[in-house]
Amino acid sequence: MAPSIPSDLDAFWQKTLARLRSQPLEVQVEKLDQRLPYYVHRLTYHGLDNIPVRAYLALPVDTVHRGREPRPLPAIVGGPGYGGWEFGHQLNECQRGYAVVQVYPRSQGESGQLWSVDKSADRAWVNHGKKSPEGFFYQGAYTDLVRCIDYLVTRPDIDPERIALMGTSQGGMLALGAAAIDTRVRAGPRRGQPLP
Repeated sequence: MAPSIPSDLDAFWQKTLARLRSQPLEVQVEKLDQRLPYYVHRLTYHGLDNIPVRAYLALPVDTVHRGREPRPLPAIVGGPGYGGWEFGHQLNECQRGYAVVQVYPRSQGESGQLWSVDKSADRAWVNHGKKSPEGFFYQGAYTDLVRCIDYLVTRPDIDPERIALMGTSQGGMLALGAAAIDTRVRAGPRRGQPLP
């Protein structure tokens, strides 16, 4: 027997996304000076309820074409496993011709230095705000990935028609959840559509 879907689910996410987009993104981009065969940028932006989020964007070196307009890159965005630090995709994979982003959702990984869940939910993210969908940890965590996409589509070097979400463990759940609420995602299952 398939689980039932609450009748107000779409309305909940539409309201959540409207609230998210009513708040300024306030992204800060810092290009890191590292001796790597690709470029890395540290991103800090505001997620739902203006909670700060940290992410890393990696771009291949050949995005700069001598004297030619560069072709916009497809982007792969993902979140960490439940520990908050481990990613199923690595930044160096950008060398295959993608923009690769690792998002640390609110209170996880480096984002934990910017904002923390209540003490009873530290390292037990699923307990933060669990009594109501409004304010539940994963309401914010899903939208932290959506907010990253909000930023990516403003960049001329990113192809807004080729954005994918991926992840393993909790990162897979974050990818599925964000893809279900953001129609700009082109690779990743969305609710109501069959899996590829």
